[in-house]
Order: sequence, then structure tokens, then C-alpha cells
Amino acid sequence: MALPPGYLRADGVITAFALAVIVFGATFGVLARAAGLTAPEAIFMSVLVFAGASQFAVIGAISAGAGTWVALVAGALLNLRLFALALAVAPGLSKNGWARAVQSYLVTDETAAVAARPDGSVDEKRFVTAGVWVAGAWIVGTTIGALGGSAVSDPLVWGLDAAFPGGFLALLAPRLLKDRVARKVALVGAVTCLALTPFVPLGIAPLVAALAAFLAVKK
Repeated sequence: MALPPGYLRADGVITAFALAVIVFGATFGVLARAAGLTAPEAIFMSVLVFAGASQFAVIGAISAGAGTWVALVAGALLNLRLFALALAVAPGLSKNGWARAVQSYLVTDETAAVAARPDGSVDEKRFVTAGVWVAGAWIVGTTIGALGGSAVSDPLVWGLDAAFPGGFLALLAPRLLKDRVARKVALVGAVTCLALTPFVPLGIAPLVAALAAFLAVKK
């Protein structure tokens, strides 16, 4: 079934995320090449995996001298958070099996955040729109970095590690100001994650933080 005209039209928030993702993807492309991947391998990884944080974790582990399986486990652990995101957005997605399978590819931190309504439900159209734009931006950015990033010695000096947290804080701010439960969840999750990060394997801290926030709300 063809999508209605304008279905994938991005608004200002989605466009801002997509532009940031292009630059972030270019950073990944440069670092992937520096870690020893070929340009096609880096691009294929972004198309197949489409999970920025996990891909950076894999590349970081490889650059640090870890074996392939250790690097993959590190990425997989960090990607486990997507199960929680998938459960959260599932009620708002298509009931058609094939459409739902395609939409599952688009589950990311950005799409879940952008598509969330104030009442906790999910806007399917906004979810798909954000997902398509972010996925396209990630792949385009990776391609740019993998093919032409050799001129950049250290892309991390751009400060992109602060761009996405800043974007998410901007999305969360209105809800945190109005919702006491949301403030409690954010505070418990943030404190737990920051406290555990120096002491646990990569990817474990966000999972424990999510569980702690859930338990805090249930009390």
C-alpha cells in the first residue's frame, strides 16, 4: 500500500535529529576505517545493524585490540536496551505483520523519543517518519565518513558526544517540568546509570538503570 502524500514529511525536530545523525554517522565511518574496516564493510554494518551506540562500541573494542567476538558481545549488550524500547512502542505500531516487521527496524532511541505522546502512547506516523529520516541520515553519514573521512584526524574533537544527550534533554524538558513521575524516572535512571558506568561492562548500566527506574515507579 502506498503511503499518503506527505506521510514522510519531516518537521523541525526530526530534521534536526537527521542532520545531527549525518555528522554522527560520518564520525562512525571515519573511526570504522581507522579500526581496519573497509568502506563497504562500514556502510554494510550501518545498513544491517542501524544502531549507532552499539556500532561505536564494536569499533571501540576492535580499536582497543579486543577479539571479534568480544567486540560483538559488547555491542549486543548495549543494544539490549532496544528490547525495552520495542516493548514501549509496540502498541502504537501497525497490526499488519509485514509492516510491523519493517517498523521494528526503525526502533531507536531517537524514533521512540520523537514519536512519544504526552500520555505515553506512540504516534505511528511520526515514528515511521523519524525512523526513515534517521536511518537514511545514518547510512548517508557513514558513507561520507567511510569514503572521504581520511582527511579528518580525530572526529571526536567535534564534541558530538554531547549533541545527542542535549537533543534528548530538549525533548524531555517539557515532560519533566509537568510530570512528577517522569522526573522521578529520569532522576533514578540517570543517577543509577552514572554510578554504575565506571564499574560494569559496556551496556549493562543502561539496563540496570531502566530496571531501577521501573521499580521506583512501581513503589
